Parts: sequence; C-alpha cells; structure tokens
Amino acid sequence: MPPNVMRVCYGTHDTGRSALMKQQSQGDTVVNFIETFLTLGGSFLGQPFIPLQWMKDVIWDIYKTDENGKRLHRTYLLGVPRKNAKSTVGAALAVYHLIV
Repeated sequence: MPPNVMRVCYGTHDTGRSALMKQQSQGDTVVNFIETFLTLGGSFLGQPFIPLQWMKDVIWDIYKTDENGKRLHRTYLLGVPRKNAKSTVGAALAVYHLIV
C-alpha cells in the first residue's frame, strides 16, 4: 500500500494482511473484470486499466467473504493521499457493480 493509507472496516474485525491472504474473496473476479474491460482516460486515453498491487490488495480486502460466501465488510473507508488514483478505483468499482 502507498504510505499514509488509512483503512477502516465496519461490520467485522480486521484480521490483518497475513490472514487476509488465507480468506476467500470475490476480489479476483472484480480485478479480472477491471483488467479485461476498462480503459483509462485523460492523458492515458485508451490504455488498459491495470491496477497496482496495492489497489488489488484493497479490492481483494473489500470483497473478502466468509465460508458461506457472505461479504465480511458492509462499509469500507479507505484514506489515500492525493494523486493516487482514488477516483479511478472508485469509478472502476462503480462500473463493475453497474454492469455485473
């Protein structure tokens, strides 16, 4: 994750990154959708949106599920410093939920 990132999860306890990798997640589906169908705009017009590793980690954490397939987080607040593509990630998630 980039420096100065604040992550707050409501609706569950945050077990940390080591346990994060062991839990199930629908995040892989979301990341695959983003990489396959979304492109960037502005000065990067037409280039595919390939999320950075910290973005993938956050998406994976947002969509992690329990053994019954229910999402663990009802609300997810992510604080990231300026110019780190917060709006781009948010827009990508919005498009995913709009289409899927």
